[in-house]
Amino acid sequence: MEARRELAIGDRGIQSVYRHRNPWPCGVVSGGETPNLMLGTAGIGYFYLRLYDSGAVPSVLLVRSCPRPHPQAGIASLAGLLGPGPGRLLLM
Repeated sequence: MEARRELAIGDRGIQSVYRHRNPWPCGVVSGGETPNLMLGTAGIGYFYLRLYDSGAVPSVLLVRSCPRPHPQAGIASLAGLLGPGPGRLLLM
């Protein structure tokens, strides 16, 4: 039932905003659009991505833990945490 409600909300947004070429309502005082994730168009786009495939698009609100190296392992162990992959940090 939860998924049906989310689909209805998404469809209502498309019907009332996108199809009528209105700006997407954002949570800023000025009433205009903002690209921000929590209050703006990035968050709206993120909502539709998760609506399309919530299994492939992780929640940004859930913090995942990564394995901690042994305290005596030194900096060489920390290098193993860097780079792409599960449980690794990606530094840009």
